[in-house]
Order: sequence, then structure tokens, then C-alpha cells
Amino acid sequence: MKAYPLKTIKLVIHCLLLVSSLICCAQGSWVVVSHANTPRARSFHTAVWTGNRMIVWGGHDTPSSPLKSGGMYDPLADTWSSMSVQNAPETRSFHTAVWTGNRMIVWGGYSGKNTLSTGGMYDPLADTWSSMSVQNAPRARSFHTAVWTGNRMIVWGGFNGKNTLNTGGTYDPITSTWSFMSVRNASKARGASTAIWTGDRMIVWGGHNTPSSPLKSGGIYDPAADTWNLIANHNLLEARSNHTAVWTGNRMIVWGGHNTPSSPLKSGGIYDLAADAWNLMANHNLLEARSNHTAVWTGDRMIVWGGHNTTSPSLSSGGMYIYNNQ
Repeated sequence: MKAYPLKTIKLVIHCLLLVSSLICCAQGSWVVVSHANTPRARSFHTAVWTGNRMIVWGGHDTPSSPLKSGGMYDPLADTWSSMSVQNAPETRSFHTAVWTGNRMIVWGGYSGKNTLSTGGMYDPLADTWSSMSVQNAPRARSFHTAVWTGNRMIVWGGFNGKNTLNTGGTYDPITSTWSFMSVRNASKARGASTAIWTGDRMIVWGGHNTPSSPLKSGGIYDPAADTWNLIANHNLLEARSNHTAVWTGNRMIVWGGHNTPSSPLKSGGIYDLAADAWNLMANHNLLEARSNHTAVWTGDRMIVWGGHNTTSPSLSSGGMYIYNNQ
């Protein structure tokens, strides 16, 4: 029998996994992400989708060792590449990152000593970092959320070292200026929640008011009107914090997180904004339950990576959830 190189065998297996996942895409399915040349294992990091790559940055491998490094993942080639750390913001975890269309904006978080109100912008084509204004920026915070509206970044909620917050602000990278946002009828103060941008509104969901009080509620913020509204709950979807959420174009997919620090989840739900209704999603037995991971939407699939659970303080594994967005 002819012997084939190990590299060829791995490539064939990966292709078969991709083909099988596409066949099952109507029900939703998972594919494992490559482990070769991955960034250092971490949790409490961020990830953004550029249109063809996922950029992972920051976080920590242990609570006392925050990072200022990252990496870029190409799902078509199933490969990882490194990114510059020169002029990068100071080490941090529990921060946020958004993609503007040509740059990643990192803001806030915790340095290991202080809660931060600083950030930076990363250009992946030039592989360079630049600074951003701190004048009129929101109060320093971590465990907050951030979304990109098309011309501004909205930062909301989080924890300032003493209390959870229901305040925020908007940042314009063209003018490098910050503006305030309304707190009237805002969602309950929370940290470790998620937020997604629908195209005209921000949806905030989950999180906790205190670590022992996870939430299964949320709110919708309209920046044009500067107003807030509530969203429906789902009785079968567990309350959670430290989870992820992505926007598919017409639905929000929530996955993972924990309802107590010792109870990581591998479940999720799909929220239909037009119907104001939820559906549960398929599980994957081989993808470990986790919290404090990241997730991005590529256009036809959600990529989950990193995080931690009760057996692994930092994971360098992930998976792809393929969803028929109809």
C-alpha cells in the first residue's frame, strides 16, 4: 500500500470535514480550527473579522499575565500568521475590539493593575498600530461591550473596579473625538455581556450585575434616536455571562459563557430581531464548554476560539458553526 505524507493526510481530513459540514449546513454544524502556529493560549481576549481573516488580540494566559500580542487566522487556508506588537496599546484583558472596515480599534480593559480608558488602532495591511484620543472618553472600565456602527464605535456597560455600569459613549476615529449617550431606559447595569450591531441598532444581551447573578435579559439601543427598548426572553436559554454573540445579518447567535464561574456552557440560542423570538441551536460534543472565548461571523459561519473552562485555564482550540441564514 502506498504511504502518504502526514501533511497530505491532514489536508484530506480537513477537506472532508469542510465538505461534510457544508452538507449539514441546513441544520447547523461545527468544524475544528487548525492548531498549527496559533497565538499563545489565552482567554479574556478579543477577535474581529476583517472580511477574510479573524484577528485575535490581547487577553491573558494567567490572570497575572495580560498580553499585548495576537494573531490572524485565515479560515479558507486554515492557517495562522503573526502580527506586530510595536506601538501596540499596553497589555490588557477584559477589553473590547471592533473592526472599522480597515482598522481594528481596541479600547478599555484591565492591565493587571488598573482599569483602562485608553486604546489603539491596528492596520493589518501595514501591520502597524496608532494611538487614539482619551479626551471625553467614557470612565475607565473592563468587561464592557463595543460595536461598530459604520462610522462610530459605541462603548457600553462594564465594570469600573467597584460597580457595574449602564453608561457609555461613542467614538469617531476620523475626528478622534468622543460623545456621550443616553442612559434613560437603558438596560440594567451589567458587565461581561455581549453587544452586536444590526445595521441601525445595538443589541445588548446577558452578562451579570454581580458575578453570582447572571442575566438572560437585554436591550436594544437606537443611536439615531438615542433611545433604548427591551427584547424578549427565552425560558430554555440559560442565563449567562462571559459568552459571545454574533450578528448574521438578520439574527443574533449567542453561544457559550457560564451561569456560574464553575459551570461553563456549550449551549446557545438564535435571536430573530424581526420576530422578537428565540430558538435553541445544535451542540457539538467535541467542542469543549467554555467562557471568555471569542466569536466572529464570516458571512456563512461563526468561528469560536480560545477561552477557558474548569479543566483548562487557557484554550487554544476552536470550532466553526455553519448556519443557514434564511
